[in-house]
Amino acid sequence: MNDTPDSRPVLVGMNNPNSPRPDTALLPYPKNSAGWRLWKIVSNVCGISRAEWCRSTERVNLVDDTEWDPRRARARGEELWRSWRGRRVVVLGDATLRALGLPKTPVLLWSVSNGVTWCWAPHPSGLCRSYNDPLARWVLGARMEELLHGPPNRGFCHWLRSTVEKLEESEDG
Repeated sequence: MNDTPDSRPVLVGMNNPNSPRPDTALLPYPKNSAGWRLWKIVSNVCGISRAEWCRSTERVNLVDDTEWDPRRARARGEELWRSWRGRRVVVLGDATLRALGLPKTPVLLWSVSNGVTWCWAPHPSGLCRSYNDPLARWVLGARMEELLHGPPNRGFCHWLRSTVEKLEESEDG
């Protein structure tokens, strides 16, 4: 038995319209599902395989049903949030953010609430147009790579990270 706390990041979404089974939450298949899109964005940046992605992340939906239900999501979110103390959580989408009762912060900016370190990103569904922008895909991929493997130390990812940090600093001052 492993007594060390789970250090994998938690990726939290809404619900799986294809299956009510919790073990299918944000899986990197079928092709063009939200889980597949998220994995593909990250994979294009750091080359992570589907198997490594599944081992390296904990994926959960707030509603284990094919239909989204904000009331059920809020109730489940409160329960899950307590269990994530000490963990890093990536909240996917506005509806998930609202269900968790979290404030809308800048995209991928880490915050801490009740012992949980979290950030949010636009939902990787086909309905969300944020990821039509190649830079948005690279930023998400680079941030996820950093979350999974530590700071990138090479090529474009390193340049992108330092550029984003400089942009964030210039906005602050």
